[in-house]
Amino acid sequence: MNASIPTAVPSWTATRALLLPIVLLFHHSFLASAAPVYFDPQAPKFSCADSSTNAIAVPGTPIDIRSKGVDTTSADATILLSPVPLPSDHAANGTGAMCILSSWTASRDLKSQGLGYYYPLGRSLDGNDWERAPGKAGRLVSYLCGEAAAAGDQFVVGEYLCEVTLPMTSSVTPTGDFVEVDAPYYLTYYERTLTARNELSRFLQKTTFGPTSDELDALEAALAAIVQSEGWTRDEA
Repeated sequence: MNASIPTAVPSWTATRALLLPIVLLFHHSFLASAAPVYFDPQAPKFSCADSSTNAIAVPGTPIDIRSKGVDTTSADATILLSPVPLPSDHAANGTGAMCILSSWTASRDLKSQGLGYYYPLGRSLDGNDWERAPGKAGRLVSYLCGEAAAAGDQFVVGEYLCEVTLPMTSSVTPTGDFVEVDAPYYLTYYERTLTARNELSRFLQKTTFGPTSDELDALEAALAAIVQSEGWTRDEA
């Protein structure tokens, strides 16, 4: 009977470093090979950040899409959304970005009275495509993403966008009566920063029985020394 030879299990950090280039290569290859999309040329375009990764929206402050000319009171409305890019300080500070599309569950009048809540319909996270929210809300909308095959009123050929149709907020009763409900849709931008110490704590939680302050101090000092001596960014370290 042959004795088993123990093998070293690579850490998550090392595994991620090996897999990330492969994932990115596949992602970009897929995008490059995807067929161009003919978006609605008159659809308005929205984004939580511009091409320079500067936030257009104040983090945590919802943008009312109705204020930008989109009215879903009496009909569905198709809009275009840009995937939210990574913040410019991502490499240095690990900052991530997320843009969420949500609806309010009550009319504007009821909202002003403190009634209703945000109902997430989808999100774009760290430069990725818009995707549906999990659960029941995800069945209300769908996202079509790709490079524009033709120019529109607010976009150019080759621009990467995602198209979504927002459902009408009013309803029609079984007897044919139209019940007007002016419920708003919102875009909300968020940023998050995972500090080096938090990231090291997560690493130790995965590889030990739990981090201690002394272990975190030692690992944080070692990381800082590597970054300083090699001139790497935090992500590279």
